[in-house]
Amino acid sequence: LQSVSSHVVFGYVGNKAITFPLQLLGFDVCSINTVQFSNHTGYPVFTGERLEGPQIRSLIDGLEKNGIVSTVTHLLTGYVGRPSSLLALADLAKTLREKNERFCFILDPVMGDNNKLYVGADVVPIYRDILLPLAHLITPNAFEVETLTGVSISTIGNVHKALDILHSKGVPVIVITSTELDELSVSPQSSGIPDHLISGALHLIASVRTTDLTSPPKSSQLRFRISFPKLKAGFTGTGDLFSALTLARLQSQWDAAPDEWEADTDRALEASVVARACELAVASMQAVLARTMNAFVGAGHVLDDAPTETKERSLRMADMELNLVEGKREIESPVVEHKAVRL
Repeated sequence: LQSVSSHVVFGYVGNKAITFPLQLLGFDVCSINTVQFSNHTGYPVFTGERLEGPQIRSLIDGLEKNGIVSTVTHLLTGYVGRPSSLLALADLAKTLREKNERFCFILDPVMGDNNKLYVGADVVPIYRDILLPLAHLITPNAFEVETLTGVSISTIGNVHKALDILHSKGVPVIVITSTELDELSVSPQSSGIPDHLISGALHLIASVRTTDLTSPPKSSQLRFRISFPKLKAGFTGTGDLFSALTLARLQSQWDAAPDEWEADTDRALEASVVARACELAVASMQAVLARTMNAFVGAGHVLDDAPTETKERSLRMADMELNLVEGKREIESPVVEHKAVRL
């Protein structure tokens, strides 16, 4: 598996959040680091450098000349950032699709969150018009869906509109990692998370669409949601971890038969490959976040505090890093508490 994402010396975001879970679940991971930072950018101070397109291409060229690119079966991408790097990534995806008919590209279009871009606006059309048509599965958050489609997904009706737009770009499987939908009156709970640490509900929304080759073409689809607790804390690296978990849980089905996702649209929800993969990914994610938050509170932190001193802020950030190593068991053998429901 080739992973292309950011890297930090300390903490768990980008490739640091991607590699360990995938290795636990049976993947041999090769990482291209699009940035090399001391820690993630939420800390008071961070140092390091970013790679540009020519540097990414140089790394890929070295792999190509050693015959390694032809062995890649999966491509997973996280934060890339620079337009030139995204274009290099697109060329890599095209090469891999040509070399391996069973190649799988999972694209996390990392652009921003909480109604704010943290990349330049010039990367949006590259994701929308160049990378989406190359991907087999995408894992955007709600803000990224809205950025790519121009549709606010505050209602279920608009969610369907946005999914239709993304499918029209050629993406067969879409997993919106989390969104809030007030019209869904649900209050999910999770074992291991006290009620006072929960502040409502979030919803994963997924859509699988296939198109046959009749004239005119006909499409079929399966759409579902998984509702889970929204925690009273801010985490980093969750998108990276979720993409890795989802890829790993789909891997065995993809390797067994490349058309498994196509069959999903004709199955009962209980038999859906994608739904089961998402249930397992959510289960592992919730368990790791519960472990992380309980450790944070156990260390004496108060969730609502907002220290201003640099040392205190840094310590708080460090204690909120994902407890990935400690969550090894939950990554390998998650207990599913939140089930898929048709949308």
